[in-house]
Amino acid sequence: KTFKIMSKKFWYFVKKLINIIWIRHVEFNITLECLILY
Repeated sequence: KTFKIMSKKFWYFVKKLINIIWIRHVEFNITLECLILY
């Protein structure tokens, strides 16, 4: 039971981290495109 709770929290953290990294990556690409275009 404890292990299941831990893994649930772990996966929640991993998903959050990936989400943040993905958002930053997209923002960076948009910024880069804007710099190239303008």
